[in-house]
Amino acid sequence: MNRALPCLLFAALLPTLSSCGDSTNTIDKDEIAAQAQTFFDRLAEKQGMKFPPIKCPEDLEAKEGEKTRCSAAGNDGTLGITVTVTEVREDDAQLNFKGDEKLTKP
Repeated sequence: MNRALPCLLFAALLPTLSSCGDSTNTIDKDEIAAQAQTFFDRLAEKQGMKFPPIKCPEDLEAKEGEKTRCSAAGNDGTLGITVTVTEVREDDAQLNFKGDEKLTKP
């Protein structure tokens, strides 16, 4: 992982999914991870690198200000990624992805 990658911020517009029998809209953890992976992969490719797999441990409520943490574990450490819902419009939620400034050593 390159040290320049953690400081990146990414906004994506993602569809939200309703939980069964619940009026709360949520964004699936796998969808969050896939969107973050696509973004970080593109950045890494530009630098001739491969970005490690991103994992998100929980779904995220599609409510402005809600946050979750994802991570990408590489050979030189783990990058924490904060995911924040910045806006919700109908069935779409805008997310910001921000990598931590420092890696956590293995």
